[in-house]
Amino acid sequence: MHPGHIGMFDATVGFDITLLRGIRNILFGGDGLFLAALTGPARVWRQSLTISNLAHALTPYLPQPNANCLRGRTENGSRAW
Repeated sequence: MHPGHIGMFDATVGFDITLLRGIRNILFGGDGLFLAALTGPARVWRQSLTISNLAHALTPYLPQPNANCLRGRTENGSRAW
């Protein structure tokens, strides 16, 4: 499994990163050089987006910083601290 698609897993899961074998797999596989090997009886939650793509998808929904707060001032002009 691609390491970026692992959301979380139980503490009983063995987790290891393995190097992809075979020159054709490396060149044409499309998943990168490394895969995650998960072993053991437990639950694993997968995510469909990698962490970087998930962060990019959530960015429009995050609150934007107020320019006055960045300079240490509140909306009425007094100091934020």
